Amino acid sequence: PELCRSFLKLAKVYFYHNCIIDTVEKDFILTTGDPRQDGGTSIHGLYDRSKRWLPDEIDEKRKHVKRGLVGSANTKTNQNGSKFYITLRDEVTYLDGKHTIFGEVAEGLDILAKINTAVCDLDHHPLQTMRIRKVEILDDEMPDPTWLSKIMPKEEPAPIIDEVFKNPEDEEDEEALRERIAKAEAKSRAVSLQLLGDLPDADIVAPENVMFVAQLHPVTQDSDLELIFSRFGTIKCCEIIRDWKTGDSLQYAFIEFETQEAVNEAYLKMQGVLIDDRRIFVDFSQSVSKQWNMFRRNGARATAEDAAEIMSKTGGKGKGKGKGKGSAKGKGDANGKGSQARPDAGGRAPDRRDTERASAAPADHKGRSRSRSRGAAAASRSQTDRQGEARGHRSRDRDTSTRDRQDDKRRARSRDRGADRRTESHRPRRSRSRERRR
Repeated sequence: PELCRSFLKLAKVYFYHNCIIDTVEKDFILTTGDPRQDGGTSIHGLYDRSKRWLPDEIDEKRKHVKRGLVGSANTKTNQNGSKFYITLRDEVTYLDGKHTIFGEVAEGLDILAKINTAVCDLDHHPLQTMRIRKVEILDDEMPDPTWLSKIMPKEEPAPIIDEVFKNPEDEEDEEALRERIAKAEAKSRAVSLQLLGDLPDADIVAPENVMFVAQLHPVTQDSDLELIFSRFGTIKCCEIIRDWKTGDSLQYAFIEFETQEAVNEAYLKMQGVLIDDRRIFVDFSQSVSKQWNMFRRNGARATAEDAAEIMSKTGGKGKGKGKGKGSAKGKGDANGKGSQARPDAGGRAPDRRDTERASAAPADHKGRSRSRSRGAAAASRSQTDRQGEARGHRSRDRDTSTRDRQDDKRRARSRDRGADRRTESHRPRRSRSRERRR
């Protein structure tokens, strides 16, 4: 076809030297052949601009059935020039009957596979500059036009060496970028939780020496768990979280070690360990409820630095006296047991005078004063609960005795009515004749 002749003569005048690959559509085609970026031209258009285009030479028998086929990349009918495409997959039936196929890639399909993986923008332009260095003609049996010598360059163009493309997001940079994005998202979520009132401060962080243990058996006790985990280091607090109403285990716990190294060692060795016929799950704690309890009371807010300062002075103590099932019932020990539960579940809110006295007291006495107030509140609430239960028992006893008396009366009336009926049924009846005689 005429397109083959035009392609060969354009290559002979070095038209395709240093030609940029314009677009790469993955698993479809790549387009090139327009070094001047003016839409391309045939060999005749280089000498006479009026003969720029060549007509279509579409053969219905030729189909796009394999990778590496070369065809004219014309945008309109009968406007074929220097632009061409190369298919990047085996079946491209969309192009059948629309473009003229005039060549085929015989060698170098591996290069096509690399080009197919090129990173491109939204318009399919490769970010890495790719060029046709030069086109060498091995055999040309078609005669040259008489005017070809007039447009032949005096010398072959020098190859253009582009800068090596540097991916701004290589593997290391990509990991750092993902880490920054994750930190930014976590910060945004923390600020949102702070605005909603679920976090006291967006910069607050969970303690690094606390371990979270889950999937516990309901019969497992705090002392059992403390004994098992004490092999890794000194334990400051070990508490199984329990239901504030029933006191039943919620089957998860928090263990506070003295050092972070003990937590790391326990995490490596206690994952999936069998305790009371249950495979436990361990992880680093993400709970900040203890810090919450330390510096947020009655709507008052403080910063994460204030929380850290109070924690360092009080040592995480201050949850009342006595041994109990959790902070929800106002019971706990002075070592901070029950501090992982909900902050407002235990104890009444202090009144205004208590708040003023607590704010006027030194920081190192706040924990003890609040602990005493919570202990007193818990004791008064426990006494009130016992009195209420006693009143409830007495009321139920009175109701039971009243119902028993009413039942006795009903049964007595029933017995009386039954006796009367039996008496009437056994009374002898007089005959009518005897009554008439009388």
